[in-house]
Amino acid sequence: MASGQRAFAKKKAHRLEKLRAVHRALDKQIQKDYNKYQDVQGKKVEKLKLKEEIVSLENELGSQLNG
Repeated sequence: MASGQRAFAKKKAHRLEKLRAVHRALDKQIQKDYNKYQDVQGKKVEKLKLKEEIVSLENELGSQLNG
């Protein structure tokens, strides 16, 4: 793998870790709000969008490392 590709993969991996951290934080916030009987639907939608982006990045990184 060329050094440019490695740098790009490293950036994607860093972005993936950031997204995972945001996803976990949002999950905790949803749980807190739910326990306070607050509406969490908007946060759940945001969490699903983050999860889709996480899965997409994981697939891209996996294909780059294997291909």
